[in-house]
Amino acid sequence: MSPTDLEESYEKGRNIGVRLGKWSRVDGFYLHALDMDIRDPDFVDDALEQVEKIAESWGIESSDFIKVISGSGGASRHLYFLTDKPFSSKKLWHTEESFVDEDGTRHWCAEIELFGTGKQVALPPSVHPDTFKEYRWEQGSFDPRDLIDVDSTLIEDMIGIEREQRYAEDIEPLGINYAEAEDHLSNLDLDGYCEDRAGWIKVGMALHHEFDGSPEALDVWRQFSKKSRKFNEKVLREQWKSFKLNRDGRDVVTFASIVQAANENRWVVERENVAAEFDEEDDLPLPRKKRKRAEQEDDPPDRDDEESHDGPSVSDIPKHLLTIPGVLGDAVKHYNEVSTTTQRQFAVQGALSLGSVVGGRYWCSEFDNFTSLYLVNLGVTGSGKEFGRTFLSRCLAEAGLDELVGPGGYASGAGLMGAMTMKPRHVTVFDEFGKLLASTAGGSNTNLKDAQTLLISIFGTLATEVRPQAYSLNGKTREQVDTMRKQIIRRPAVTVLGLSTPETFFDAVSQDDVANGFLNRLLVVNTREEPRIEDPRRWKKIPERLKDWLIHYGQAPDADIEGFEDPVEVVEPEVIKFTSEAKARLRQIAQFVIDRQKELRPMRLDGMWSRSKELTQRIALIVALSCDHKKINLDDVDWAWDYVRFYTEEMIVNTRRYMGASPVIRVSEHLAELIADAGSRGLTMREMGQHVSTFRTMSERDRKDVISRLEGVFEIYPAKLKHKGAGRPTTVYIEGRYIKERGRD
Repeated sequence: MSPTDLEESYEKGRNIGVRLGKWSRVDGFYLHALDMDIRDPDFVDDALEQVEKIAESWGIESSDFIKVISGSGGASRHLYFLTDKPFSSKKLWHTEESFVDEDGTRHWCAEIELFGTGKQVALPPSVHPDTFKEYRWEQGSFDPRDLIDVDSTLIEDMIGIEREQRYAEDIEPLGINYAEAEDHLSNLDLDGYCEDRAGWIKVGMALHHEFDGSPEALDVWRQFSKKSRKFNEKVLREQWKSFKLNRDGRDVVTFASIVQAANENRWVVERENVAAEFDEEDDLPLPRKKRKRAEQEDDPPDRDDEESHDGPSVSDIPKHLLTIPGVLGDAVKHYNEVSTTTQRQFAVQGALSLGSVVGGRYWCSEFDNFTSLYLVNLGVTGSGKEFGRTFLSRCLAEAGLDELVGPGGYASGAGLMGAMTMKPRHVTVFDEFGKLLASTAGGSNTNLKDAQTLLISIFGTLATEVRPQAYSLNGKTREQVDTMRKQIIRRPAVTVLGLSTPETFFDAVSQDDVANGFLNRLLVVNTREEPRIEDPRRWKKIPERLKDWLIHYGQAPDADIEGFEDPVEVVEPEVIKFTSEAKARLRQIAQFVIDRQKELRPMRLDGMWSRSKELTQRIALIVALSCDHKKINLDDVDWAWDYVRFYTEEMIVNTRRYMGASPVIRVSEHLAELIADAGSRGLTMREMGQHVSTFRTMSERDRKDVISRLEGVFEIYPAKLKHKGAGRPTTVYIEGRYIKERGRD
């Protein structure tokens, strides 16, 4: 629930509780408490002494804790703190003395327990059910900024958890390459491992250990660190040198811990209580359509056979759209050579992103078309869409243009304004892009909604300027007011590469996104290539021709000595004109768009074509720069139009399919694919809810309709899988053919 929902549902007289551990995250940390429970007042001093010892071992004072006086009365307290890892509850201390209460239950006279995941505690002004006394803040009030944070490794030492950190000579590196390391880093929680100093140092130590302190590993850490606005090259180098001291016997962090943290942060659901008899089946099943085809053939499908992929294959895409004319074609080729997963469509999107950010702000057409694009890559988890971030950052860094790499998304409109103030021209690789769409559909996240609104506005103001929204000046200093007045970005050049799974993206698509014009500003590519097992590829330097091109078109003529561009003072752009043949083609495109919009108006999808001509002109400018053309010619426009038209039509087909379907149909189709991919393991009801949040929030009636449709349309049935040991059978939903093979309970 949102805070507003909680307030509306709260009834006076009810108690308030907070779930601790992994459920309560505060600014990247997890909320925990020490429960000091004193049942015999003779042991108050003993308990307080133990709290002092615990605090001392954690490097803090006992007075640093935020404390709640228990409604049970006496000296019992809840002592709140934050830590960078969630812990389960564990008894830390108790007296040797105990007593038996009136019910015959034995209790320690005093005890201290770490309260974490699995515990809920009462908050002020809750009332204790026995004493009828209120819980109270010992400090009189509560401010979350006063919460102390404790290093998780100190807690691990205290409770006896086996730490991953050991001596360097005792642990062998994983043996991964630099590209694989970058992919793992791309899946880390940036708040916990980039913005937070402790997490940031762990990443550096892990890279240092894995690659024996190599200069290339330092560069990987540098590119990762630049995602934070706190990045400082001098601090980075000094910290890197300090890691060598770990060879003298101090603990080190290995890259295994980073891999674990990255995996935990992915959209991966742990399978619980799966029957042991299925554990031996390690091979992942083929997707539904590919599996059916394989069953009809004597030999398994060839992984390199484009026709064997689920859904439309890459062979359906015009071949000239799987590369880009000119130097950016080298970028497409390089992407395909070094990417961790073959994704030729994403390679083109990555190269267009380069052209978009490099040409932005300083190159335009005679019609004031600039190069900035909003591109979206859709692919299932593990399809390699995250490599776009690595590709862009490495290419720009090698050309000395790493200042063009922006933040990893925008949390609000103000955040976007701040990013443009620091970098008026930048590219942002936006993870979980579907959330930006969902902010409009649901309206629950007003900050993201503001960010989307500002992105819509920026798209049409590339030739002019952007100013911040008006905010209240109450409580602002004179300096703050002056800063707000001066926050102007002239000729903003924001390039967005959004990443999402198809389900998350299309589940968030609503008619509002068509109406407000956000969807028609996006060029969405839904990959035709499924994940496959491939040999690892190592990053190699970009071609010299591409590097020279990036430097030529990407260097800002008015940047300062450190490469930073002024958000206000900017030189006039270089203007590239269209040829007469290109202008004639643009008029033909305009007529096509008008005709197509008439056809789609009854379905309220005519707005999807509203920006297609503008997108064509921007991409045509990028292609002209890629080919070093003095004018934007007919071939440049034709390639751009073919690209825009192909993916706009595909987007309309997908939008009609998903927006036109009821939630029951969409959810059942989504779950059917997931269950098919799970093979003989199946999915439990809980896992289905974790995979598809819409299913979890459905009414009981709609959920029953989904289950009914799974059985009637997709032949997916519930089965009870018995465990080898004791315990209740687990109910999972499995395709019928697996149930027939093993027998149905």
